[in-house]
Amino acid sequence: MTRLVDYFTVVGYSEEKLHQGADGCGVLLQRFPAQDWEDEAFIDKLEVFWQPLGWNLSTEKKEPSFFMCVLTDTYGTRRYCACLSFHEPYTLSQTKPVDEVS
Repeated sequence: MTRLVDYFTVVGYSEEKLHQGADGCGVLLQRFPAQDWEDEAFIDKLEVFWQPLGWNLSTEKKEPSFFMCVLTDTYGTRRYCACLSFHEPYTLSQTKPVDEVS
């Protein structure tokens, strides 16, 4: 079957992964379609590729960016990807109760 796009994903920042020391801090929030296509499986750990310079928190506003990449598996199968990256304000959560903060 010919499709313009096999999958569309929404990836976000994961504070939990940061505290667990996991590779990257991205988490897959949504994917469309939710089920794999019969002829094209969904790529595992896809969220690792969407911030190639790492997940950086910043208080400065950043402009959206767009890049394309080619992911190649061990069999030489190529998957072409396009990524629109944009940033939203992030509020740090307090980890200690107010009376313990010094």
